[in-house]
Amino acid sequence: VVSATRAESTSSLASSPEEDDASCLTLEQIVCTIGGFEILCNFMQMADLEWNGNSSSSKSSNSSDINNNSNTTTTLFAPTDQAFENLDPALLEKIQNDTDLLQHVLGFHVLQVPQNETTTTDMLECSERITMFNGHDSRTVCSKDGRMYQKGGGNDDSAMPEIIVSNVVACNGHMHVVSHVMLPGNVVTGGGRNEDDSDTNESANQADVITVAAAECRSISDFICETRVTSMFCDFLTQYGLLDDLSQGNWTVFVPYNPAFAEIPSVGSSFDSARSLLMFHAVYDSVLMDSQLECGSLLEMANGQTSRTFCKTFENVQVKNQKGADNKLEEMPRIIAPNNIACNGIVHLTDRVLLPSGALSHGY
Repeated sequence: VVSATRAESTSSLASSPEEDDASCLTLEQIVCTIGGFEILCNFMQMADLEWNGNSSSSKSSNSSDINNNSNTTTTLFAPTDQAFENLDPALLEKIQNDTDLLQHVLGFHVLQVPQNETTTTDMLECSERITMFNGHDSRTVCSKDGRMYQKGGGNDDSAMPEIIVSNVVACNGHMHVVSHVMLPGNVVTGGGRNEDDSDTNESANQADVITVAAAECRSISDFICETRVTSMFCDFLTQYGLLDDLSQGNWTVFVPYNPAFAEIPSVGSSFDSARSLLMFHAVYDSVLMDSQLECGSLLEMANGQTSRTFCKTFENVQVKNQKGADNKLEEMPRIIAPNNIACNGIVHLTDRVLLPSGALSHGY
């Protein structure tokens, strides 16, 4: 999702304008400040949508938009830049040049529910359909190895949009990163916007639940290295001989996404200090969901030091931070995508690097 090169990954949640630790970002702000979503950001601005639960339309004075509707909560399935680039070039060009079609496709990536209902992946049920903002249905497909997909009638079964990062917290809902663009069936067939685009082969889609990606479940190491947004952490684990450790045993791992590493000059001044920093992101022999991280509690990390869980609530949304001794209070690592399940534990994505005691003196 985010480029693995430091020069290309300096835009991040951590460096967004006007941000302090008492703020939160809207979905649109997240898309347009986190790396890897430039195309989606541009398309959202081009479409000029009012995502108020009705049909896609240009802005009007009596409607409320995705960022300001206080009566609803929003889920955004966000395709990465690579997801858009994987589209047939002719289709991508058509979407870009046809405002109605662009609104239709983007609306197929949005779900709005009453404010008191959840917008996390907990709302998704395998094989069930949900009606998206544009009025058309998408279907949730689950695999034996625990992967989850959200597909439209226009998505081929061999290239379904996989939810690769889930439950990124925003002021107005949650964002789930998807590997492919979700396509209503009528976009592929060339039919009108009102043409039925739901899956037509009910039995085939039921079969998807047990046949898609039916390989063994992914280890934590596999998850980190197969998720582009965490490729730099994968590289560091490999460089310092820690990657294999996360393939066995049970772990909870706090994984900084790529732009977080632009905030520190290095991962350590020596081999040992770098290993200590990386190990400070893992809890051995304990699998902790986000709900089990108790506010104010200490966790013993794999390097022998402790980190502390801090909780803040913004407009009824609780955000958790995992702080090391050398992280400043105003720059605590925020858990932006919790509860990514692997076969040997849990991965929580953070927007900053956890800094253990002595990190600053070791040249991080």
